[in-house]
Amino acid sequence: MKNIKLKVILVSILLTFYYGNSVYSQDNYIIAGYKDSTITYYDINSDTIITYDGSNSSKGIDLDNDGINDFIIAFSSFSALGGSSSSIRFMPQNENKCALGRIETVYGYTGPRTREVVKIQNLGDTINCNLNFTESVKYITLNSYQEGYHFYITDWIDIGEKYLAFEFISNGSSYYGWIRIEVKGIGLMYIKDYAFNKKTYLEIKNPNTKNLISIFPNPTNDFINIKINNNEKTKVSIIDISGKILRTYIFNKSIKLKIKEFHNGLYILKIENNNNLEIRKIVIE
Repeated sequence: MKNIKLKVILVSILLTFYYGNSVYSQDNYIIAGYKDSTITYYDINSDTIITYDGSNSSKGIDLDNDGINDFIIAFSSFSALGGSSSSIRFMPQNENKCALGRIETVYGYTGPRTREVVKIQNLGDTINCNLNFTESVKYITLNSYQEGYHFYITDWIDIGEKYLAFEFISNGSSYYGWIRIEVKGIGLMYIKDYAFNKKTYLEIKNPNTKNLISIFPNPTNDFINIKINNNEKTKVSIIDISGKILRTYIFNKSIKLKIKEFHNGLYILKIENNNNLEIRKIVIE
């Protein structure tokens, strides 16, 4: 299987060598599709296929290698008098959780019934506590007709490689992770690789700029304010996780940046002021 070609350039790591900055622990999060030495990564050399082969097909995922599955992805199918159902489900085990995308509701002979659908994550999306993680089983696909209820869930089908987001509980601590999958039909799915942030991510802060810069709100989905506690001319660059500079601004004292045009995920702010430099993380939701 071809490995992910996503190259993540964290400018802050380079600045450690050139500016003598200190390293501090960052928020608990992971980026969908991103892998380096700060995560625990599992590559599936030959993609696991979840499909109907005459019996139920499933894949168990044991993140801490203790012999107990932390998550199960399974295809199931049955037919009976007056009804049938085929589905692929994402099932957290023990106290682990997966991210809820939406709830599908249909109405039959005896009132409403609901099914939970797994949230779709794209390459580069931030996975952290801001997602709606729950322990309940969630559907990736479903085609079911029973007692007047007809569920047809196809959100994931034929949209390319996407990511399941999960919360893994180990020794009372939460770790966030992703599973890269591709869904080709109600009963056909490929599992390609997965990872979780067993180690915390890092960011770089320049001690010379302590209390100099205020950035808010963060996370954000509309705009972000930057305030500098001096009157020196300031340069700020917005950098994506591939290392590309998206925008650069020059201002004095404060600026309000509109960020609606950017996709959800992690971005880096490179801020230069009076020979000081600081790297900050922002999350766009």
